[in-house]
Amino acid sequence: MNALGPYLDADTVFVDVGSNVGWYTFHMARTHQVEAFEPFLKNLQLQNTTRCLHPDLAQRIRLHPFGLSNTTKHCALFQIPTVNHGDTHTACDDSAKQAFRKNNYQKLGSSIVRRLDDVAGRRLMSARKVMKIDIEGHEYEMLLGARKFLCAP
Repeated sequence: MNALGPYLDADTVFVDVGSNVGWYTFHMARTHQVEAFEPFLKNLQLQNTTRCLHPDLAQRIRLHPFGLSNTTKHCALFQIPTVNHGDTHTACDDSAKQAFRKNNYQKLGSSIVRRLDDVAGRRLMSARKVMKIDIEGHEYEMLLGARKFLCAP
């Protein structure tokens, strides 16, 4: 968190892509507005519990209950439940889904994924922002859907 210090001022928006259970989201909400993206239902439920316990932080967080990718589509969320709780891998095509199943991953949910360029409003597009991305191998696709967002002034 100290490494982010030089990039943050009072008006910086923290964008948390793959917010998981919300550790970065809630930590950053102590001092900044947060836009968080998380598609996995169990993680959203945990974040909603934390929001109830900390309404002062919740008012600074805008939680988007979907994932990000290069196009809008329906994807499956896979995980090995006994290995890494909460971290899901996004599989949007049949070959990716088969590969996860072949490697003992279980489908634990699904989500619509969207392009960040399509869902970021004008305020977020023009805001000074710092972004954390942790989406288990789907980063490249997400960045392809965020070209305007990343280049916005």
